[in-house]
Amino acid sequence: MRIGLETPPRLPLLRATIGTGRVLGGTQPSLMVWGIATGTRGQRARLLIEWDQYRARVNAEEVRSNGQVDTSRTPMVVRPRWSALRVGVELPIAR
Repeated sequence: MRIGLETPPRLPLLRATIGTGRVLGGTQPSLMVWGIATGTRGQRARLLIEWDQYRARVNAEEVRSNGQVDTSRTPMVVRPRWSALRVGVELPIAR
């Protein structure tokens, strides 16, 4: 789920969004995303360029072994981040 803000129609199109959710089919905790976008305005097809930054929280376990049978296991939390850049066309579905 995301919420966002968009500039009024008299200004150039800018959007800012933020949201959270869960990875479908995954057992891991939540995912957070925020993004910015710009594009053209109009009643018909519009060009859109959007950049998103994603961040997840993953439970993991560090396993250390020095070649012996016994190992040490340390629970930890890993927070991977990745970005997505999308360029596309937005088509209105209703007027």
